[in-house]
Amino acid sequence: MYSTKKFISLAAKIQTKRGLIISLLTHIESYDTAVFEVEIAIKTLSESDKQATWIDSVNSEKTACVFFPVNLPLYSLILYAVMPAPFFDKTLLRVPLAARETVNQLVGLLDLKQDFGVYPVTATRQTFLDAFISEADVVIFTGQYHNSLEVRKYCPRALFLFNGFGVNPVIIGPDADLEIAIEKTFQARTFNSGQDCMAPDLIWIHTHSSQECIKLLIQKCQLLLIGIYNQNTLNKIGPVLEQTTLVKSEILFSKYKNNIVYGGNIDRSIGAVLPTIIVLPPRSSVAIHEFFAPIFYIALYSDESELQTFFTSKSYLEVQMYESVFGTVSHSLFGKKIINNNTPESIDDGNAEFGGYGSKVNTINYGKKIACRPMLISHEIARWRADKKAYLLALV
Repeated sequence: MYSTKKFISLAAKIQTKRGLIISLLTHIESYDTAVFEVEIAIKTLSESDKQATWIDSVNSEKTACVFFPVNLPLYSLILYAVMPAPFFDKTLLRVPLAARETVNQLVGLLDLKQDFGVYPVTATRQTFLDAFISEADVVIFTGQYHNSLEVRKYCPRALFLFNGFGVNPVIIGPDADLEIAIEKTFQARTFNSGQDCMAPDLIWIHTHSSQECIKLLIQKCQLLLIGIYNQNTLNKIGPVLEQTTLVKSEILFSKYKNNIVYGGNIDRSIGAVLPTIIVLPPRSSVAIHEFFAPIFYIALYSDESELQTFFTSKSYLEVQMYESVFGTVSHSLFGKKIINNNTPESIDDGNAEFGGYGSKVNTINYGKKIACRPMLISHEIARWRADKKAYLLALV
């Protein structure tokens, strides 16, 4: 059995260097996001004995390659590089430009090259594909589904683990506790300036309580502090990580200009998307969007048949992940990942399976088989490595 001492040692190192790590992180994210990252990284490493039954110390596979996410760099290092590290001689990371300097500094500060064989690679996308992905034993890809299909072509023999996008809708029923529902939704949607894969990209609100909900949301948005993250630890909203987010948000604001009840602006002086509330009336056509910004996209409903139409649609089932239900709403409308009176971050556990069953949320690819389900990366690798033929046969 693999000793978790190295993980525990890293947790202690993060705690010791907590102040310096937070200082690094607040160059690209808010202070409260940085604190969250430090705390959940320590918790994940400290509770790594949950994974000890399937992690062992034999480095029988040579290389893992990771297309690294742009957000939450410390926690992502733990999830995608450190925890699976015992399986590999080395783990190569291709980090988006916006997070590259921060990740490089964290890898050096925490001795991840020496202790875990984690190496950020400075290479063009094509070079990374040709030189590294094509030779990798395992490829971990976080990003857009259509991009994952292209990357998969370069590594047909590898175990390919894809983490994509989920809508994570909030549903607020007619008898919900509105103070709790709006507070939980507000925190989830504004965390890290909206740049989080677990944030709700759609909020359904029953017309019975919609006016009060929107009023509460506006009040909370008006109290938000906006500015450069490391200039004020209370700044909740600040520069987005990628400039494309500004462009996409402008296009969205133009499309929904008649439905915006609050905000709809961009502060180009700091590169921030300002908090915005978009409200669609009942029986509107509800599109699926991925927001990487503090945008509250609200659809009103007066009858559960409207919910049924949306939640059974093909476009939604492809991105079905978690569903947060406040108040009385028929659970038969939803999938397997229902969260009552809370949002997905409340169940975030770096040592447990994560994700959903939608084909654009999580996929496990090996050989010519694909499975769509939640995953814990190190567990998938352990099962695959133990018996690759049996693993292939079991994929459904």
